Amino acid sequence: MQKSLFLALAGLSLLGLTACGSSGGSGGGASLGDSAGESLTDYDDVDDLLTDIEDGTLAAEDTTARTGSVSMTGAVGVSDLGDDENLTLIGDLVVNANFDTDTATGSADGFTLFDEDTDAVDSDVTGSLTMSGGTINAADFDAMLSGTLTESGDDFDVALTLDGGFADNGGTLVVGGGVSGTITGPDAMPEDVEGGFAASE
Repeated sequence: MQKSLFLALAGLSLLGLTACGSSGGSGGGASLGDSAGESLTDYDDVDDLLTDIEDGTLAAEDTTARTGSVSMTGAVGVSDLGDDENLTLIGDLVVNANFDTDTATGSADGFTLFDEDTDAVDSDVTGSLTMSGGTINAADFDAMLSGTLTESGDDFDVALTLDGGFADNGGTLVVGGGVSGTITGPDAMPEDVEGGFAASE
C-alpha cells in the first residue's frame, strides 16, 4: 500500500482526505465528513483535497472580504500510533467559520483506528473532540481540538493544534493543513502525534 499524504509528509497524516472537485477528480470513497469506517481508502477523496491545498494546486483564498458564516465538513487524522507505529486515527470534522468575527467553532467525532499496513479497521473509538480558539486571518486558519476518546475501555486525552489555510476549489471554499499535538493514555505519558485535516463547504 502506498502511504497517503498524511503518512508521507512530516507533520501531516490525515490518512486520506480530498474534495470531489479537485484537480485529481472525484472518485470512490466516502464523501467529505462521512466516515464509512471500513477501510482507510474510504478517505482517499479527503486526502486528495489536502494534497491539492498543501502543494498549491488550489489557490489560497483570502477571506478578508467574506461575510457571514460557512459550515465545512471533512476529516482529521493522526498517524504512526501504537507500539509499532502502524496505526492511524481518523474521524469526521466539522468547521463552522464565522467571517464576521474571524472565528471558528467545530468538532470531530466518529473516530476509527486503522491498520496502516492493511488499510483495515483495527478498532472502533468512541468520544468526540471540541474545537476552541478557532482564528481566521485572511487565508490562514488555526484552531485547537481537545477531548477524551475511548478505545478498548481505555480513555485517551487528546489535545491537537490545527494549522492550515483556506483555498478555492472551483468556487467552493475549502480548508486544510497540518495537525500536531499529544495523546495521553492510561500510563499518563503524553505521546507526540502529527497528522492533517481537510474540509469543504
